[in-house]
Amino acid sequence: MHISHHDLERYHLRTVYGAELDTIEAHVLCCGECADRAVDVGEYIDAMRAAMVRMKPETSSTGP
Repeated sequence: MHISHHDLERYHLRTVYGAELDTIEAHVLCCGECADRAVDVGEYIDAMRAAMVRMKPETSSTGP
């Protein structure tokens, strides 16, 4: 059984703990397919974060 996309997202976002984290890490280390998917998920999340930062409206230091 492979790790779900949702769990790979949670893993990248560091919201998985305890025994569940141990299980995911062990599986990703021994399963090339899930390791590749984990990299892809991480790259996607990082790209979306970067895009959101670029889209953030700039604030004026001179006021309204």
